[in-house]
Amino acid sequence: MIRGVLFDLGGTLLDVPEPAEIIAPLLEEKGILKELQEISSAVSTAESSFSGNEYVGKEHWVEWNRRVLANLGISTSRTDIASHIDSSWWSRAKVALYPDVLPLLGELKKRDVQMGGVTNAVSSDLPYLIDRVGLDEFLTVRVSADMAGRRKPSPRIFLHAANEMGLPPSDILFVGDEERLDYNASESVGMTPVLIARKGRPPLVRNAISDLGEVLKYL
Repeated sequence: MIRGVLFDLGGTLLDVPEPAEIIAPLLEEKGILKELQEISSAVSTAESSFSGNEYVGKEHWVEWNRRVLANLGISTSRTDIASHIDSSWWSRAKVALYPDVLPLLGELKKRDVQMGGVTNAVSSDLPYLIDRVGLDEFLTVRVSADMAGRRKPSPRIFLHAANEMGLPPSDILFVGDEERLDYNASESVGMTPVLIARKGRPPLVRNAISDLGEVLKYL
């Protein structure tokens, strides 16, 4: 029986900007001009360099930014620029809820279903990803990568969230938008996975939806 629902945040509940769109103007402030496509490629390479098995601490994003800058061939003042990007991020990033979020969360709350958010962000990001957009009254469990010490798709972050929710994984539905990071990883620890396709054709997985309202059929 499903008694709790955990959600990925960015791309699932939240419409977030592409990292390259934030990084480009911050680099320009430092006199570094790079094309969006070049930055996007550097971001993708940096993201794939984290396996999910390494320890994640509060300074994770500075290291992530350092890897992006290295991929862009930026060597001078790399740590300073990486820290500048990190400290400036939330003054530039515009985050919004998808239209189908609050109707679903309101219904789950009426049904007394526990809810939580699981993200590869760090704890200092949570006020911007949860509180500022009005999710705090719904997501009573919040788990970031540094809280668990690992990023998705590590089983550790999912098991940490289950422990925080006080439920066995078999009683939890996990909703995300990434097949490897969310669907496959949550299923591997015994949760029921649901994959939401915000753009394009739904992936060929058993539990695929195109609107969050469809989550109710899995309860």
